[in-house]
Amino acid sequence: VLFLQFGDETRRVHITHELTSMETLHALIVHMFPQKLTMGALRSPGTALLMKDEARNIFYELEDPRDIHDRCLIKIYCREAPIRDAHYNAQHAPHPVHHAHIANGDLR
Repeated sequence: VLFLQFGDETRRVHITHELTSMETLHALIVHMFPQKLTMGALRSPGTALLMKDEARNIFYELEDPRDIHDRCLIKIYCREAPIRDAHYNAQHAPHPVHHAHIANGDLR
């Protein structure tokens, strides 16, 4: 059993095989959070997979999926929360900012 946490959601996953690559782990995460995450978002430099060390009650970055053990909690941390739906992104993108500049002493 593995617990995956993204935002305020936690999903329990029953795994029958050992996870031997980060790609396999990423595919599992995308499968469990299909409306919220993509493979591209998980590969982004702004995303980290954090594994909880129960003994110390801290999270550290998971570098080797072979470190995953039974009843392990993996937290998906995204610096900027990805939204899978491109249509939503286009409708809710911030309006462009027009920067003023000074020309001949006038603020334009």
